[in-house]
Amino acid sequence: MTHDKRYFTGERLFFDSLSSTNDKMLAMLIDTTPAEGTVISTAFQTSGKGHMGNSWQSEKGKNLLFSILLLPDFLLPSNQFELSKIISLALADVIGKHSRNVSIKWPNDILSGEKKIAGILIENVVTFNRITTCIAGIGLNVNQENFSSEIKNPTSLLLEIGCQFDMTQLQDQIVKRIEYWYNNLCNDELEHIHIEYIKKLYRINKLSEFSDRGKKFMARITGIEQTGELVLETEKGEKLKFGFKEIEFI
Repeated sequence: MTHDKRYFTGERLFFDSLSSTNDKMLAMLIDTTPAEGTVISTAFQTSGKGHMGNSWQSEKGKNLLFSILLLPDFLLPSNQFELSKIISLALADVIGKHSRNVSIKWPNDILSGEKKIAGILIENVVTFNRITTCIAGIGLNVNQENFSSEIKNPTSLLLEIGCQFDMTQLQDQIVKRIEYWYNNLCNDELEHIHIEYIKKLYRINKLSEFSDRGKKFMARITGIEQTGELVLETEKGEKLKFGFKEIEFI
């Protein structure tokens, strides 16, 4: 079932410093009714959040840190991973214009080669079996050169390309691409979204090493379930499924 085309009419709000852009958006939703496509960005997050409670570290003023508001009231909770797909695709599209070998690392990272260049944190509100609110937090490493040794394999557009980027233009490009993929979702083009997502999926169909609660094994990623579970096939042909944080890439 298709739905009316959605246009992002929300404001673009910038803050010098925030605890996190997702938290600010959540707070705003308590007091006001911002329009779809509202963007909150900041130069620095004091408590930047990543997926499943991970932290997001970023040098002040060097990277793109923002949250965008979607109101996908047509979407069932069972399809909420579609939101992760479209945000990932939008980021991969824009980053891929500037950097080579860009891929989506399940469930929420964007890589350039083998290095992490962006991360996503999606927080949804479900009301009466519909996703009424989606806050998609995005962190993209842009002009940062030096990273903490605690961060595993980080990179930035500057390190990949060798030049500085205008972050306002970059944000505009990403928001436009999110709007494009969001309208694919509104039009119920789930198969198209899935095909494009799988094309860009990191290590798809490549024999790779994984760790399941410390136990290492070799397998291939063969797909993604509608619910977002990662589907693997072992060397012996055994099919396995894993939810978020249940498995690690080695």
